[in-house]
Amino acid sequence: MNFSKEELIEIGKYIRTIRKKRGFKLEDLADENISSSTISNIEKGVEGVSDEKRNYFYQKMGFDHVSIPRLIEEEKKNDYWIKTQLSYIEHLIDLGEPQVGLQELRKLELNTDYLKGSKYFLRGRAYVVQGKETEKAEPYFKKALELIKQSSSDPFNYRSSCYNQLGKISYYNNRFADALRYTDKGIYTYIKSSEYNQHLIFSLLMNKVVYLNKIGYRDKASSVLDQLWQRENEIHNVDVIANMYDLQATIHMENELYSQALETAEKGLRIARINKLSYRTVELLLTIGKTLMAMNKFTEAKTALNTALKLKGQVKQKHGFLPVYNQLGKLFLIQKKPEEAKKIIETAINEKAIAKDMVRYVDALLTLGQSLIEQGHINEAIELYLETKELTEQHSLLSQQHEVFFRLCEIWKEKDSVEYNSFLSKKFEVELELRKRNGGDDYALR
Repeated sequence: MNFSKEELIEIGKYIRTIRKKRGFKLEDLADENISSSTISNIEKGVEGVSDEKRNYFYQKMGFDHVSIPRLIEEEKKNDYWIKTQLSYIEHLIDLGEPQVGLQELRKLELNTDYLKGSKYFLRGRAYVVQGKETEKAEPYFKKALELIKQSSSDPFNYRSSCYNQLGKISYYNNRFADALRYTDKGIYTYIKSSEYNQHLIFSLLMNKVVYLNKIGYRDKASSVLDQLWQRENEIHNVDVIANMYDLQATIHMENELYSQALETAEKGLRIARINKLSYRTVELLLTIGKTLMAMNKFTEAKTALNTALKLKGQVKQKHGFLPVYNQLGKLFLIQKKPEEAKKIIETAINEKAIAKDMVRYVDALLTLGQSLIEQGHINEAIELYLETKELTEQHSLLSQQHEVFFRLCEIWKEKDSVEYNSFLSKKFEVELELRKRNGGDDYALR
């Protein structure tokens, strides 16, 4: 047999695929004539194995060295067709026809670990796209990972995609540490040379920015966002680009660069409008409203926020409107209308989907607490802040926890020195941790 090194590697991969399709382990095929380690070397394409051993193993598997090139070519054609069908099914699912996609998926005979893993991945995606309980999708992605890890290749980048989906599910269920961990794994396992899902790396990096920013690692979030801007011309996912503009505008606003914040947000808004990204439009209008409020342009801010609310019928993610209501509540507080602030926040937080985003839910509770204080309902405010403190501790929301302690210190300063000193000490501990997160910067504190 005169096979080149590359041909031996290709033959080895083919034999391994056939062995696994038939359900054999290496030990099942080893005997007195060939060891499991020799079989492993053949599958790896190691050149040092004798022709005699190779022929013996080929015959044991039911074919000879003459027929192998033809069998490999047939396998390639079949593999290409299966991958094409899987790609079509993924398109059906992602473009809003999950049930049709699953029907097509059931027709396929998927008999390798990788293809079985692909099936579990696509079933998980179908759950996500249908907008049902995303927790039901989680076991499918985990099972997909378990199978895909056993494969020597990942042509669809499904391993990285599974981690991305698990990160999103964790985030939507307020498990922020898990969201970051899964996303980092997705970035690490992303295969740059894969011809499929080339956009995935940008979604992963964008999600990492969002997660870091959400839990107070703003310097790290800004650094990852800078990486995305450096590759802007490579990004074809307009939702990612619109999100980049939104987060960049937020950073400008937090740094009091208000003109730059508005300019950046308005660029993102145009992209969102042209591409009919309703949810992203709401987010950008919220950022514009916040910026205008910081500039004391309250009439313009209210217009931006009310425009966002008018899109409620166009957006599935109803929890995304809580921060809009919250910002309007803050606007009412500035205008010395605490009763109206309380009313609009209570209306918002009583909606079924609202508590899905814990960070925004906590922010709304803080605004509600301030409205109670300004109406003289101090004891109600204290009770609400203590409940909010429990949520911040449960979900490791340090920035919000710091704000809760600040509010409680304000209340207890003139009422009870023991309580005041207790919360002042806790506030200081949180400040230290926040400074560690942001490289010594205290911009998040007050």
